[in-house]
Amino acid sequence: MSGIKSGQDKANSEERIGDILRLLILLTAVLLVYGRILGHDFVTIWDDNFYVIDNPDAWGFSWINIKGAFTSFYTGNYAPVQILSYMLDFTFWGLKPVGYFLTNITLHICNGLLFYRLLTRSFHNRVITLAATGLFLLHPVQVETVAWVSQRKSLLAIFFMLVAWELYCSWRESSSKNSWIFYAASVSAFSFSLLAKSVTVVFPVMLVLFDISEPTYDRQLRLKDKIPFLLAALVVAVITFIAQKPEVGSGGRTEYHGGSPWITLLSMLPVFCRYLGMLFWPSNLSADYAAPLHKSPDFAVLAAFLLLAGLSVAGWQLWKRERFAAFWLIFFWLGLLPVTQIVPLVTMMNDRYLYLPMLGAAALFGMAAGKLHDRGDGKYPGAVTGLIVCILVVAAGASFNRTAVWRDSITLFRDVVTRYPHSERGWRMYADATRNAGQINEARQIYAQALIANPDSQTAMVGLADLLNSMGRGDEAYQLLQKLLALNPQHAAGWLALGDNLQKKKDYGGAQRAYEKVLEIQPTAIPTYQKLGDLALLQRRFAAGRTYFEIIEKKSPGSFTAAYRRACLEAQAGEQEQALFWLERAIERGYHDYDAIYDNSELEILWSTPKFMMLLETYFPGKLPK
Repeated sequence: MSGIKSGQDKANSEERIGDILRLLILLTAVLLVYGRILGHDFVTIWDDNFYVIDNPDAWGFSWINIKGAFTSFYTGNYAPVQILSYMLDFTFWGLKPVGYFLTNITLHICNGLLFYRLLTRSFHNRVITLAATGLFLLHPVQVETVAWVSQRKSLLAIFFMLVAWELYCSWRESSSKNSWIFYAASVSAFSFSLLAKSVTVVFPVMLVLFDISEPTYDRQLRLKDKIPFLLAALVVAVITFIAQKPEVGSGGRTEYHGGSPWITLLSMLPVFCRYLGMLFWPSNLSADYAAPLHKSPDFAVLAAFLLLAGLSVAGWQLWKRERFAAFWLIFFWLGLLPVTQIVPLVTMMNDRYLYLPMLGAAALFGMAAGKLHDRGDGKYPGAVTGLIVCILVVAAGASFNRTAVWRDSITLFRDVVTRYPHSERGWRMYADATRNAGQINEARQIYAQALIANPDSQTAMVGLADLLNSMGRGDEAYQLLQKLLALNPQHAAGWLALGDNLQKKKDYGGAQRAYEKVLEIQPTAIPTYQKLGDLALLQRRFAAGRTYFEIIEKKSPGSFTAAYRRACLEAQAGEQEQALFWLERAIERGYHDYDAIYDNSELEILWSTPKFMMLLETYFPGKLPK
């Protein structure tokens, strides 16, 4: 007997080693696919600037930054865990993109390993677990989430959700008196997930279905165990709903597409089918999709409805025959639920929306691969395994090619307009990217393309007018802004650009009225108060300027730019002590432009003061000329 047992132990050991080696090969493939993004740049015109580059809250750990992370909205998201992760990156890497991408890759791999661990709890079949994990890690639709620093929130949300799920399973399967520790830790991890991104609000429902589809002998479904998870999800859902309001958190919430819930519903049905198609044939992927609006139940809508209805019937039949497989199918659709435009968002369709649902799709792929392998491999040795490997290799190759698109802002949006030449938004973002790169003439031509795609695009008009202003072509910009404001007299950005235009023409009264019009439309527009403060400084109306900067201080107390401009105002007013006070506040809050401080003639009154030199020596050691 001992010899038999020893032989079994040896076989089990060899099997475990084999599984580890296969997993290492898979993880090596992930590193090969995503390793090229370590040389990429931030997407400087699309959220990375708001989250990292221009966000002092993310520049290292401090009580001020931590407070800012937990009390601020960022592009319509309440995501303190995301900002905390950027603080950690900044501590080690500063603003070097390589470190941020390395963290994204690491989190993606960790998510794959946690998914693998979750699957091994339910399946004792290496084909299922490895095939499912491989598809999750290597599928091309995952590239956007991994290769875009701003999507750190999705990676973190799924990471903590999977940790919460692992701890929940440990609690569910434990008979120890201290098992409550696993439960409390699971609720805590889920809370962290929500504080990274609210997309995991559906997790409590997933847990209910998980208990129904895979019950344990001693712990059947108990809904009261889900109450803490549900309460956490509800709290964050309310916060997110508020944050997504454009007037509150500058978020992505908008009116229903096409102006009504009905048109939005009709338009989303083909989008759902497109998502399904992307799982099987992920071609023509894009960072920005121009999903068409359907105002009536046309052929595309009816075909999508019939397909989805058929899948629903098939899913119900699957639930009756093989409940755990049906669970993963439902998981896929639940993962999409937060982005189905129930609460309308600016973008109807994105690759990143599939990161969470891909867990369900990958599990189904693994189960199908396992069944095919068990049925066919005995008859055709290695054929099924070879097919699975081939699918994963093709997916890895497509993902590797896709990562190149995310090299920088210009490359990304050039790809968008190549795939969707009628996308006004794509052309506009492409123009913004080329302008940021200093390619002014190219940017002007690209803005013109945006207006060809949509002659009434108000956002493109503002972008082109602002560019023309910067080129010294103020009259052309003025005419364009007049056209824009005739179309939409309530366009705040148009009035803001008109104020800039009139200020350059030294029509200070007109500029003042334009900026005040912005505040009538958007009373919380902090940048407009900044414009008014700078205008008052330009006119040497110091008392008025102080009023505007004090408003900014009340509404946005962490603004380092406003503090710096207040320092300039006080220096011009001859108030040395006040100027030094606000200059130090600006530097403490994150204003680190040494040249702007040292060479700005507006601060000339401070240059000869000992405290000014002491500030420079303290905060910019080694930069003072000898």
